[in-house]
Amino acid sequence: MKIATWNLWWRFGEREAREEAIHETLKSLDADIIALQEVWHTSDDSLAGVIADRLGYHHAFAPSPNPQKW
Repeated sequence: MKIATWNLWWRFGEREAREEAIHETLKSLDADIIALQEVWHTSDDSLAGVIADRLGYHHAFAPSPNPQKW
């Protein structure tokens, strides 16, 4: 079983420019389980969901309990 974990650095830097590189890297790892931290999200969607859909995974997402604290 292959497990990958990655801190995506939330919304800092050029998020849109990094999104495709993140997808391609995760695809190339061919992991059975992927755990992502600092995933950006909106009230309707998250990058975890986008990645899961593109790679054929199921996903679960939990936002920070108090993102304003950071």
